[in-house]
Amino acid sequence: MDLSYVLIPLAWKQRPFSVNFPDLSDLKFDKERFDEILSNFDTDDYFLTQNEINFIPEAIQRAGEKGLKVVFNPAPMTKDVMDYPLEYVDIFILNEIEARDLTGETNPKLI
Repeated sequence: MDLSYVLIPLAWKQRPFSVNFPDLSDLKFDKERFDEILSNFDTDDYFLTQNEINFIPEAIQRAGEKGLKVVFNPAPMTKDVMDYPLEYVDIFILNEIEARDLTGETNPKLI
């Protein structure tokens, strides 16, 4: 299965670009590759990610430190997510189960 991420800088001076992976076994980022990607973004841009690749904790932190707005969907939710640097996340995209797991709250009206 092919998988692509399209990164869209919000500043109109930059063009969208994609990172393509030939199959799911190639979902590997490292500091150098991620820094290369981040170099295309400004502090008014958003970093949107899901918990499906390696390097998520580092990516969240590095994007947050650069001043990007970090949007995170923790799916698939794992216990490791609780150790991620979530203080850098500006917006969470959650379903009821993920919200419960992150907050510990079981009453959906209180989440």
